[in-house]
Amino acid sequence: MLKIPFGRQREQWQLLDTYEAVRTSGRGQVVLIVGKPSTGRHALIEWFTKQEPVDDTPVHFINPGSESKQFNSLAIQSARKNKQSPTLFILENLERGAHWIDDLLRLTQTIVEGEEHLPILMVISITAYLPLAEMRGEQHTEPTRFAQKLLQNKWATLIELGRIDETDILNSIAPANP
Repeated sequence: MLKIPFGRQREQWQLLDTYEAVRTSGRGQVVLIVGKPSTGRHALIEWFTKQEPVDDTPVHFINPGSESKQFNSLAIQSARKNKQSPTLFILENLERGAHWIDDLLRLTQTIVEGEEHLPILMVISITAYLPLAEMRGEQHTEPTRFAQKLLQNKWATLIELGRIDETDILNSIAPANP
């Protein structure tokens, strides 16, 4: 059963807009979805992969517990074979695959800054108990340091999931045509 991420319309539109930008430009992008457990990261990703036109896109769910060495070349080969539409890579819970970080850093740079236009949209989910901007020293994990490095280099877009507020709730329950 598809979970609908309640109160996350802004984030839903952000994902769809990013997908559309990759589709129309042919340039890859990376989106980081960061938040505490149970803030809807998985539900948002699941919802996104079921939307039109995303549902016709090759989607690869990456197991962060597996080996990362071959992934970079496989991702690039997959995108080269399917340049007419984006290839979507989903990596949930990067904290289970911190050994991926160095390889992901290189791949992210290739996707975003590489001379070859690769229509890849990579969505990476990371657990963080504080907003990234508020983390200091030992509050960081390998994945949150990775996220900050991507953001500092402008290689990724951040979607930080916190608590939903009254406006989010009203937007979720408001009639479509008041």
